[in-house]
Amino acid sequence: LQDLPAQGFSFDLDPLEARGVDGRDVLYSELDASKLTLELVDDRGPVARHGSGFQDYGGGITTYYYARPRQTARGTLELDGEILAVTGTVWFDHQWGTLAAPDQSRWDWIAIQLDDGRDLMVVQLPTLDGGVAGFAELTDADCNIEHFGGEDVSFTASSTWLSPHSKCDYPMEWQVTVGDMRFDLSPLTEDQEMLAQPVPYWEGATTVSGSATGRAYVELVGYCH
Repeated sequence: LQDLPAQGFSFDLDPLEARGVDGRDVLYSELDASKLTLELVDDRGPVARHGSGFQDYGGGITTYYYARPRQTARGTLELDGEILAVTGTVWFDHQWGTLAAPDQSRWDWIAIQLDDGRDLMVVQLPTLDGGVAGFAELTDADCNIEHFGGEDVSFTASSTWLSPHSKCDYPMEWQVTVGDMRFDLSPLTEDQEMLAQPVPYWEGATTVSGSATGRAYVELVGYCH
């Protein structure tokens, strides 16, 4: 992996680095006295979102989109001079196109890695008529994809968290329904807000229980407008 990239991507945002090609990636980051180096390998292959990898959301918003929901990761974590070997599973998401401006964007996005080997993406977006539309894609270990939409998908919350930093109010403790599956998601900690500019947003790690167990990553954008 150290010879990457070759016709791939390479970003150096000192002290952050990311480079890779064809599902083989290297990540490096530093924060205070810690350093993290990871090598990622995707043995399954990419998943094209929306069936073809392209979607027209209407209103001039279009997107190309693919993911690698379960890359294996190995590397080292250095904490105060102590070097620890680490392993894990990474969800790689790549979306680009003609998107709304940050101060106009609004979506709820969930990436769920289930312990039984399946991966589930759930998205909730506002519609042009003022409503909300949800859709989901379930991928099994053989990369077979099942699509859900309309009344088969819902994403609600039973509590809220008021950020002491931005004063934005975010939904918490989510109930997710996809087809006949029901999941309860709880944040590992409520304060996982990203104080980005011009608009802060919330994204963070959660636990998953219900129809199956696992872990998830939730992204909430548009609650500071």
